[in-house]
Amino acid sequence: MIKSYFKTAWRSLLKNKVMSCLNIVGLAVGMTAAVLIFMWVQNEMSFDGYHKNADRIYRLTTRTTDKKWTWEGSPMLLAEAIVKETPGIETTSRLYADKWPVFEVNGAPQYEKQCAYVDNNWFNLFHYHFIEGNAAGFARNPNSVILTVSSI
Repeated sequence: MIKSYFKTAWRSLLKNKVMSCLNIVGLAVGMTAAVLIFMWVQNEMSFDGYHKNADRIYRLTTRTTDKKWTWEGSPMLLAEAIVKETPGIETTSRLYADKWPVFEVNGAPQYEKQCAYVDNNWFNLFHYHFIEGNAAGFARNPNSVILTVSSI
């Protein structure tokens, strides 16, 4: 029975080659687009989900008034102003990751690309597993370093 269905479908495909080709290509493009959109949405929804209060953490971006440029950050002084002027904001934290600090390793300078400067509130908002250092020691000493495991 199913063999006859395949024969009928094959004959129809051969009889209407242009329409069959258009339908198959359209179906393939539609399915590919759906899978890619699903993967993009899944990727966007997965950022920083491992933090304890991930559903309550937001990042501010800066956009010019003509909406041509958007930066993935905001001015450092905005953190204090937003707590004072916006109801519902519990706390803020600042991150600065533009410069690559230099560390001395075995007497030779080493640049670290995956490094950031953060303020004292950072570890109250975000939770990491530390290899070296702790959040309490970081808050007491502004020149301290904390190492975490990379998830990349």
